[in-house]
Order: sequence, then structure tokens, then C-alpha cells
Amino acid sequence: MRYYIERYYPLVLSIIVSGLFYTYHSKIDNLEETVKKLLDAALAICGALLGFLLTILTIINTIDTRRMRFVKESGAIRLLNRYLKVALYSNIVSISVYFLTPILFSSCESSDTRVIIYTCVVLIVSFTWIANIRFSRLFIKLLSDPKEDR
Repeated sequence: MRYYIERYYPLVLSIIVSGLFYTYHSKIDNLEETVKKLLDAALAICGALLGFLLTILTIINTIDTRRMRFVKESGAIRLLNRYLKVALYSNIVSISVYFLTPILFSSCESSDTRVIIYTCVVLIVSFTWIANIRFSRLFIKLLSDPKEDR
């Protein structure tokens, strides 16, 4: 059960966040400016995280802690690599969304269509951030040895 929660909580939480956004978008002052600021922040953060995660991708097999040895021996390294790849690809998608949204906005005139696009942007950005948090949390656990905490 814990595996399914760990595997799917980024998707579930981002759907909840985007659903709440869609439901309450009319209460947000200057919606277009708010989404623009969200995209600007996502571009900066995702760019930095992309570089960080690519570095981790290259060094992950050289890490030698007791926990990392256990992960490799148990075969869970594949799952860790999958979480890393999800975080990497979602950063790339979020960065790409930053450049694609102006094209989408210029082609739609309906405010309902814009709200749907905004909601999709919120979904993608929130999924990216939560996927990055999931990988970072697990990776920090693997790097730190519980004996050091005592």
C-alpha cells in the first residue's frame, strides 16, 4: 500500500491542486498575471532543478552509503531511477510549457478556453514540483545515514 501512495501521490496531489484552481479561479485577482508569475517561477526553479538532477543522474551509481548499498542489492535502484527520470522529464515539460503557452494564448479568444489552459499549466507545474520533492526526499534519506543522527 505504501508503494502505491509513494508512486501516485504527486499525480493525485497535482490533480487536487489543479481542480481547486479550476473551481476557485474566479476568486483570483488578475488571473493572467498570476499564471504568468507561476510560469516565471517554474522556469527558474525547473531550470536549476534540471541541472541538479542531471548531475545526480551521472553520480547516483557512485554513491556508497549503507542505505544506497541496500537499495542496489534489493533492486530498488530501478524505482529510484524511475522517480529521477519522472522528475527530469517533468522539469523539461514545465520549461517547454513556458515557451508554448504564449502560442496557445494567441490562438484562443474564449475565456473558458484560457481557464482550461491555465488549469493545465497549474497541473503540469504542480506535478513537476511534487515529483521533484518526492525524489529529493527519498534521495536525502539515502544519502544520510541514521547512525549520524544519534
